[in-house]
Amino acid sequence: MKNKNHSQPDLSAIQGHIDEVLGENFWNNLYRMIPKRGPNVDLYQTDLEGVIIAEIPGLQSPQDIKISIDANQLVLEGQIPYPYPIPTDQLLINERFLGSFKRVIQIPFSFTTETITADYRSGLLEIRLPKLNHHVDVSIQFDEE
Repeated sequence: MKNKNHSQPDLSAIQGHIDEVLGENFWNNLYRMIPKRGPNVDLYQTDLEGVIIAEIPGLQSPQDIKISIDANQLVLEGQIPYPYPIPTDQLLINERFLGSFKRVIQIPFSFTTETITADYRSGLLEIRLPKLNHHVDVSIQFDEE
C-alpha cells in the first residue's frame, strides 16, 4: 500500500487568487452568507494525547460550558455572551461567533475518559484527551472435530 501525502494546500495562495478574480470584498460578503456553527476549534495529537483548543471568549465560570463524551465524539455546549452595548443589527462587521452553541467534535483516536483535563484561559478552552494503548493480540482456539 502506498504512503499517501496528505499535505495541506496553501490556502493563503488560493485566497490571493480568489481576491484577484472576485475582488477584495468577496470574503466579507461570504462571511455574512455562511451561518456560524459555533466556536472555532483546533485538534492535534501527540504520541500520548490529543489536544483540543476552542475559541470561547467571555466565559466567567465552569457553569458557562458543558463538556461531554459520546462514544468517539466530544461535545461542547454553552453560550458566548454578547459583549457590546448596541444591538447586533448595528454591527458594521460581524464575523465572531456569539450566542448559544453545541459543537460536536469527532475524535479520530481511542482515548480514556478517566483523566481528561480542561483548562480555560485568555478565551481559549484547552481539553487534553489521554490516548488509550489498547493493542490486544487475540488468540485463536482450534476446536478438534
